[in-house]
Amino acid sequence: MKLPKPKPVNYDLIPDDNAAYGLLNKARQQWHEEMYGAKIALAYRKRLKSDKDGHLILGRCVKVSDLQKEFSPFDFIIVLNKEVWQDTGFDEKKKMALLDHELCHAALLKKRNTPALLQEMEKAGVTEPVVIAATESSSEEVARTRESRKDKNA
Repeated sequence: MKLPKPKPVNYDLIPDDNAAYGLLNKARQQWHEEMYGAKIALAYRKRLKSDKDGHLILGRCVKVSDLQKEFSPFDFIIVLNKEVWQDTGFDEKKKMALLDHELCHAALLKKRNTPALLQEMEKAGVTEPVVIAATESSSEEVARTRESRKDKNA
């Protein structure tokens, strides 16, 4: 009987002495002080391809489950597209923007259903959860969403 080929592993943990961790710490210091207590790992995703619409995932934030915490000490793993991250055209400014974006996801996941988040939502006039596509996550889209909610509630 012929054994099946082993499935290729498409992830690599990024060593903690990699410069990417310096950028992660810089992004935390500048924009995400609330994430200082969180243990965040970085990993590369190799061989990512664009979807049928031509969208290429640059990064993803994964909340580590309770079961996964039995195997590793992390709260979140930020998965970076290896080929894009290592491309010379993907400069430090773009890397910082990507890390900031992924830390925003982690911050929301960290305080989901907490009184602080509910207060922030109430202040912003949001009375129900809002899901915004990654391609529309700009502050302008958030503002448009708030305005459309105000119009519905008027």
